[in-house]
Amino acid sequence: LLLRPATYHALVGFARATLEAQGTLSVAALRDHFQTTRRIALPFMDHLEAVGITRRAEDGHHLLAPRWGDLLG
Repeated sequence: LLLRPATYHALVGFARATLEAQGTLSVAALRDHFQTTRRIALPFMDHLEAVGITRRAEDGHHLLAPRWGDLLG
């Protein structure tokens, strides 16, 4: 999955704001906010999990380690 830098930063910004406010983010919430498909939202959420920012649970992805600088550095 390739994203333009502005799109990636928008996804990270929304994920960060939502996770820090609510502690959890679902693929559906990300998909709906950006009016996109699971084909885009799911790999991005998997990316957050792979870099150790979130962990997947039954009700969505939960904030694990807020290392946002690692994503935008």
